[in-house]
Amino acid sequence: MLPTARLRATTRQAASAEVPGQHDRGTMRIQRRQTLKRNGSAGRGRTEPRTGTGRRLATGLLAAFGTACASLGIATVTASTATAGTIHCRAYESISCISSTADGGLDTGYRGVVESTYLVDDYGNNCTNYAAYRLRRNGVPGSMWQGLGNADRWDDVARDRGVPVDGEPAVGAIAQWDSQHVSYVEEVASDGSWIKVSESSYGPITIDGSTYRSSSGYKTITQGTDWPDNFIHFADQTDEEPARPVTSAGGTIATGVTSGGTLYMATVNARGHMVRRYLANGKGTWSTWATIGKGFAKGTHISMPTLASGRLYLMAIDATGQMKRRYVKSNGAWSTWAIVGRNFRVGTEINTPALASQNLYSVTVTKAGKLVRRYQTNSRGDWSTWATIGGGF
Repeated sequence: MLPTARLRATTRQAASAEVPGQHDRGTMRIQRRQTLKRNGSAGRGRTEPRTGTGRRLATGLLAAFGTACASLGIATVTASTATAGTIHCRAYESISCISSTADGGLDTGYRGVVESTYLVDDYGNNCTNYAAYRLRRNGVPGSMWQGLGNADRWDDVARDRGVPVDGEPAVGAIAQWDSQHVSYVEEVASDGSWIKVSESSYGPITIDGSTYRSSSGYKTITQGTDWPDNFIHFADQTDEEPARPVTSAGGTIATGVTSGGTLYMATVNARGHMVRRYLANGKGTWSTWATIGKGFAKGTHISMPTLASGRLYLMAIDATGQMKRRYVKSNGAWSTWAIVGRNFRVGTEINTPALASQNLYSVTVTKAGKLVRRYQTNSRGDWSTWATIGGGF
């Protein structure tokens, strides 16, 4: 066997899914190819791994970035009866599973090139690089995904930037493992019992005594078997058409503009998810819809006031009667949700004008039918206590 042969592994229908850092466990049918070929490189084939300037560039960039993905040790593929999921496509030292529909892969448009902070090996593989590419394609600004660091830190850094991180899968979310790996969620079962992910990985994997440096793949993962530790919701891709967010039940579509001229639109869709999209500088094309909150009721009214300073707020009452708020930071990231009050009537409209003093003044109705108000007392965003200003509502 040639030590530089390109391998493509496919599983039988009940084959095991890959464990980040261990790669394809399961019974595999290995088809050997005697030519290494880098997809996205004009089809150039070669019989030896790249050396020289190109390889040093990729290696140096990876070293500067840190160990980005799983495969920290050498993984060995052995026969197994595990049934963690189904591997639809797995290619070694190739990006073909995420750049082509051949052999069960997906054509995501990814070509594995080094651009900006996308750091790849000679074949274009790197899990964080691929995940960042998909986020950019979904309209996520670079300030949100650049500098996230190693894959095992993505959840922590994302939280610091106001990105929702939880255990609920969603199409367009980033699946993250603390064992240093990230994948892109392509599909989610209606009951949440399985997900399909596409991915890239940089790191050694040994098959039949030969070691390969990277892989790309497309697979199904079932609950309880190598399930991700977190799902990071930079820009979830909703199942509904944009026109379907609920309005007929009394909900609203709110809009607001930041000091930088970015126009935001927010509403609650039929699944109870708060979703938003934006139009940068008031021109160009709209971003895709992204989930920025969950647990809201149909008919939720949203308030999106903008202070004179340019800070854009979003306020709404969730399905439990809690009034919550988020705001857009100067770097374009959203803050985390904060609770402004409790025991409000679900579906009640919130009026929150921005005062000349650059503070917010919020008025709504409680579950008991009382009209109440609260306002910010200073530029730091501190609030007064709630006060009743009317009853019988």
